Amino acid sequence: MYDDKFLDAVETVLKHEGGYVWDKVDLGGETNFGISKRSYPNEDIKNMTRDRAIKIYFDDYWKRGGYDKIDDVDVSAKVFDASINMGRKRANKLLQKALNHMGESLVVDGIIGQYTLATCNKCNNIILLDKYKDEMMYFYNKIIRKNPAMSKYRNGWAKRAYS
Repeated sequence: MYDDKFLDAVETVLKHEGGYVWDKVDLGGETNFGISKRSYPNEDIKNMTRDRAIKIYFDDYWKRGGYDKIDDVDVSAKVFDASINMGRKRANKLLQKALNHMGESLVVDGIIGQYTLATCNKCNNIILLDKYKDEMMYFYNKIIRKNPAMSKYRNGWAKRAYS
């Protein structure tokens, strides 16, 4: 059912997300495997299985986000991982911004349409990945400036961005 590209990417996500957490500071609230009660109010978060989390990631993020159509495995995995942490639209906007930093002229609308996809698939993926990681950290730092209590996540976010 799942291809190798997805299975590799989801292992990275699961490593970053960990297991059950209910941190009052975290805007996601109660989470398990990175699946939040806020986003999935009808799921039994505390008793969520790894297999159920993977199915949600595949259906609601990987396929719906179009990450399966990004040719480069590292870029697709990074944008997918970011989408879990900050939402698909934000992760996609960061991709568009990173591409624009490489000289492209994409509309930053958070939609991976044909033009964004084609631009992504023809660019230098090493440079794109570096630009994307920087965009992730810029976004995380913006969150911390707005809500200093979130600074406790800085090291984890930096590790996530630059891994």
